[in-house]
Amino acid sequence: MKLRFFAQVCLVMMVFCNAASAVQPVDDTMLMFVGQNLAVVTAASRRPESPSAAPAVVTVVTRRTIEQRGYRTLGELLSFESGFYISQAARGSMPYLRGLPESILFLYDGIPMPSGGTKSVYPLDHELSLDSVKQVEIIRGPGSVLWGSDAFAGIVNIVPMDADNMEQATVKIFAGSNDEKSIYAAGALENKTIETFLSARKSALKYPNPDYNIYSVNEAGAIEVSNQTVDSSNYVEVTARGNIYDWLFFSGRFSDFTRHYTVEDGTGLKWKGTKETPVSSMGLSTAIEKGRSHFAFSTYYQNLSFTLKDMNTQYQETLDQFYGEAIWDRRIFKKGLLTAGTSYKESKVTGALAGTGFDPADIIRPFPLFVQEVSQTDYNTRVKSIFTQYRHKLEDIAFWAGTRVDSHSAFSTHTSWSGGINWN
Repeated sequence: MKLRFFAQVCLVMMVFCNAASAVQPVDDTMLMFVGQNLAVVTAASRRPESPSAAPAVVTVVTRRTIEQRGYRTLGELLSFESGFYISQAARGSMPYLRGLPESILFLYDGIPMPSGGTKSVYPLDHELSLDSVKQVEIIRGPGSVLWGSDAFAGIVNIVPMDADNMEQATVKIFAGSNDEKSIYAAGALENKTIETFLSARKSALKYPNPDYNIYSVNEAGAIEVSNQTVDSSNYVEVTARGNIYDWLFFSGRFSDFTRHYTVEDGTGLKWKGTKETPVSSMGLSTAIEKGRSHFAFSTYYQNLSFTLKDMNTQYQETLDQFYGEAIWDRRIFKKGLLTAGTSYKESKVTGALAGTGFDPADIIRPFPLFVQEVSQTDYNTRVKSIFTQYRHKLEDIAFWAGTRVDSHSAFSTHTSWSGGINWN
């Protein structure tokens, strides 16, 4: 069944494409000069434009800034951006924007990064390398009309490098504290048929607090405590981005990591934990310009397998997701832009976390360990959406308004809307 589903996805992907990829003609509201590398943002209105013209509060962290400030991870980068707070946790960092958790939509080259039912898989640590990232687009404020409900507080779009950004092959070797070792390689292939940027990275490092406790009962019935050390965490990432005949654009990423960590309950009890999250995604895109109209079609498929093992929780969840979208936008009165689109998303989740609890009998044990009982379930969902947004610029003031209708297979139809004014 999975093979058949995957084959259907691959067939459809040969027809559709990823409209959010930064490969469409640049918005004519941005003035470009020969030899000048100006920032372009794509996440605000689903087409390339200058940050000052985008209908949102936009920040673009460029490749130069990443290198000058020495950012190693996305979490480190965002922690220096206003409005963001990155909570450091043993299982992985958690992002907050304007005090709101689980309200940021993370995109990789315009493709939403999967989180499944866990809502705790964020690419903030070493599972995502900034070595192959061209820029990071940060949209503050709701983007639910164009992107769906996950973009409640903001959007973070990670834009990878392509063949045009690669002058020569690169190999980097890094070693640091916490027994960190890393190797990174990247290169580009360019000919008349295809342009491709490829990168690969493998790294390992030890958790900062690697010691944990082992409890056992000896022959006399007394509890004995011994210390152990967790293994090093391992990270692997492979990315690809390019185009065929400068018409069909593709983007893909595979990330696999095993994070070994320790947890302390505040009383001195320490135990080990393991988090494994292989993630793979691939998308295709194309776009057509016809007069003042711009048509874009997109599709992507992604898979996530989330496994968590520690004293409190042990469960595994998998997600298979397929998405297809068509977008049309048109210039109106030279200063106006009307955007409309429709999309379809199908998700299959196996082993979703439905609830947790613990056995009261644990309380009367010689050494109480409150091991959570996990309840899991499987489900399939389908979401059909239509959306539209209009924006207009008058001198230094721009305003926009939009609405979205989502027809969900498991919930009632939902309508959302947003509007705003921007003054430069």
